[in-house]
Amino acid sequence: PTRRSSDLEKRIKAGDRVAKGQTLFVLSSDREGPEGGPLFALATETLRDRRAKMADTIEKTRGIQAAELTRIAAKRRETIERQALLDEKIAILTDSINLRSTIFDRKKNLADRKLGTVDQSEQVELSLLDERAQLSGLRLDRETLTQELSTLDSDRTIKPLQQRNEISALERELSSLDQQLAESEMR
Repeated sequence: PTRRSSDLEKRIKAGDRVAKGQTLFVLSSDREGPEGGPLFALATETLRDRRAKMADTIEKTRGIQAAELTRIAAKRRETIERQALLDEKIAILTDSINLRSTIFDRKKNLADRKLGTVDQSEQVELSLLDERAQLSGLRLDRETLTQELSTLDSDRTIKPLQQRNEISALERELSSLDQQLAESEMR
């Protein structure tokens, strides 16, 4: 007779004395599943499905991780390019400020000697102050880019380690499933 999942062989009766290590109950390994097929075959098939899904998850994770590293590298290149452009603007503006400072000093000397107008030196001074404010803003922008670049460099170092840990954890799960599958197939 076939056994159902609710069947259980009792080796003791109520009130029996039992010794340490004595078998009390036995479950048969040839039990049937819901459709009458062997229960272990159903469990093995479930494990195969889980293993296939886990292998697929690992491959998808690798793809996502590669895309993430590519994105970080592209963002880093873009940040370096923006930083180089900012450096050029800062250099040009610094030269312009130096030139305007020289012009301002000359205009002021001329105005002090009554050879030039005060209005001319004030106009140069205003444009000089404006350029200095622009330079200050550019330097702040450059500092922000430097911090962003530092973060990206850190990500380039840390992300591969994090990703390897994530893949290792998934591979351990896959290995565990392989072991369970081998044990199930041996039954």
